[in-house]
Amino acid sequence: LNLLFAPYIEKHGRKFEAHPFLEELITIDCVGPLSVQRNPDKEIIVSRECAEAVLRGADIFSVGVMGASNNLFRMDKVSVLADVDGIVTIGEAINGFKGKHLFIGNGIMEVSRKTLLNSKIGLGVKMTERIFESPPMNNVFTDLLYLQNLPSVITAKVLNPQPNDVILDMCAAPGGKTTHLACLSQNKAKIYALDKNAKKVKSIQKTCNKLGVTCVEAIHLNAAKSILPSNAEFTIPQKGFPRGFFDKILLDPPCSGLGNRPRLKDTSKVSD
Repeated sequence: LNLLFAPYIEKHGRKFEAHPFLEELITIDCVGPLSVQRNPDKEIIVSRECAEAVLRGADIFSVGVMGASNNLFRMDKVSVLADVDGIVTIGEAINGFKGKHLFIGNGIMEVSRKTLLNSKIGLGVKMTERIFESPPMNNVFTDLLYLQNLPSVITAKVLNPQPNDVILDMCAAPGGKTTHLACLSQNKAKIYALDKNAKKVKSIQKTCNKLGVTCVEAIHLNAAKSILPSNAEFTIPQKGFPRGFFDKILLDPPCSGLGNRPRLKDTSKVSD
């Protein structure tokens, strides 16, 4: 990793390091806030989710762009704003935008304004300056690494999975904590990873396959309704489990993703 991101490390003096207490965790500090000059005459505004990805090192794809100043062309240098409250209409001209926003950096237009706002695929803006910088980790050693924030890592660590443990992960998608549990148990626990959304179950399976995890069974089942009646016979996990079946249970509602950083605005409710 330090060789792969040598220019970033040389520029900022930060490098990937092993965590002092979590031996399976590799960390790198982001850098910022940096002094970046904003250009109010040429701007685009992106969704909050897109802006958070930019602050994690990503460039801007067209699908994340909500609005733009008039008369922008390919190769123009533009300033990038985050639509914090999500009030911008797609395609809106934002000259002198007065809504709540954050300036997150500058970039170069890869396409014209028309293409940028009408296309839902492809790179729209290549970032050249960011308020905060971190190395882009998309598609980097995807069979060996899984990106997580520290709260998610600690969640699995606290459970302390061991070989031969039978474990239930009640809200498992997309599989980050599930595969971490597998790693900590040396891929020798039996882990049932549940989600009530069938599409999300496929994402758990995909994560496990990518990382070579074989001790996880991903199941389409609502964990809150997964206890079998006392007189029911346990046949297949897809129908539920008897009481006392598991050695350990991981329940992380709504998700330790509440600790994800950067988070420009938290829209969670107590009911969540």
